[in-house]
Amino acid sequence: VRMLGKNCGYWICAYTNDQHQLRTELGGSIFVSPFYRALNDLCVGAVLILGEDSEAVRRMWCGLEAAVAFRASKPYDMASIVGPKAMVMTIQPAEVDYRGESNNKLTVRTAFPKWATRQEGFPQEVLRQLLGTDLRAGKASNVDDINRINYAISKELGGIEGVNNSLHSLAAQALSMLGSVSQEVCDALTLDHKFELLQTTAHALPTLQAGGVFELQNLDQLRVLPGVRNSSEDVTNAILCLSQMRQVRECFLDFRDFPLSIASLHQLVANLASRRELAFLVLRLDRTGISTTGLTVLRELLHPESSLIDLYLDLEDTDIESELRDFAESLGRCLYLATLALGLSCNKIRGDLGELGEGIARCSQLRHLELECKDNRIGGDLQALGAGLGRCPQLCKIGLWFNNNQIAGDLQALGEGIGQCTRLHEIILSFMNNSVEGDLQALGEGLGRCTQLSVVCLDFQNNQIEGDLG
Repeated sequence: VRMLGKNCGYWICAYTNDQHQLRTELGGSIFVSPFYRALNDLCVGAVLILGEDSEAVRRMWCGLEAAVAFRASKPYDMASIVGPKAMVMTIQPAEVDYRGESNNKLTVRTAFPKWATRQEGFPQEVLRQLLGTDLRAGKASNVDDINRINYAISKELGGIEGVNNSLHSLAAQALSMLGSVSQEVCDALTLDHKFELLQTTAHALPTLQAGGVFELQNLDQLRVLPGVRNSSEDVTNAILCLSQMRQVRECFLDFRDFPLSIASLHQLVANLASRRELAFLVLRLDRTGISTTGLTVLRELLHPESSLIDLYLDLEDTDIESELRDFAESLGRCLYLATLALGLSCNKIRGDLGELGEGIARCSQLRHLELECKDNRIGGDLQALGAGLGRCPQLCKIGLWFNNNQIAGDLQALGEGIGQCTRLHEIILSFMNNSVEGDLQALGEGLGRCTQLSVVCLDFQNNQIEGDLG
């Protein structure tokens, strides 16, 4: 899960410390013991292994491990067995979730759903036992160890109650992400401000907002993942949750395959657009049927007072029939936009690449650009797009997928524009089945001016390109 490699070492106390000479092994103070030094100084994280009886959550030494990991801000994962299979739950996407099938690094919009799917079926009963942990009644084989650990946690590691709260919050996050929401879970999530984060499936939202059981106004992040029975009520409940939150800085809403009406979309976008503090937004609306006016409605997200820094918007296969012009003009209004990822494939979008290029050029802070617009009716030529990219010299990553459109133009203009992006370290260009022409030399010269490039992927199959690969 953490992709640490075959040569990674693991510290397992039961094997590493001589159980027959523990006093000698651990030394006079916990804070100079090999146990503490390994966990605090050397390791990258810790794993809590939860069996059916969850005995680990009642052991003082395990509580000490948690306290050290929390104070050092180390990843603290949970592992258990489901039948013959071992499962690991992480509270945030782990390294394996960012890996694609061909070992390429995925973006956050694809990593989050993969992370949620990976953890489905994690045993909830062991998490409920963790939710009931109370280290004040913790056990140890040696009574003196209980006193030593209590003293160490109270003096240096946030106190017994603080560690209890962090463990409860950890279990509550995991349970809410699995769709198991109760009053106890909601109470635990508000105990520790480090974990003020809602991660849930859409069908669990009514439980969260009914009767005000969850102090939504204290949260600043909302993540809604697809449920097993997606319905329009799920969208309504997500909007209700948003309306109760005072400030929303990060929002991840995955409504793929939901029956989303234009009225609901208007309401959702209006709420998000009113959030002047919103900096990170992932909005997945693939196959929602929002049709013709969908792109027009989403323009409301892009306004001069917006604080959006990272915007990931997926609208694939939604029957949108619209012009690029209005949406492209709106891009330039977001003064702080640094990451823009748009998925607009398999629609009926028309327009000229020049309009899109002009919109991109007005995003003066843009560093990461991904546009996936396969199978539309987009035309125009590459000159204006190249010119637009050239006016964003701070761009570090460009990914453009415009397969199966009606794009023409000369590669020279595109190459000249790319050549202005001297900070570029990754570029992907895919223009299969268009009418692009020109010579490869100009594109090569443009790429050659980007001296920091480490990744180049070019796909121009079925065009009219000439020139020598040399």
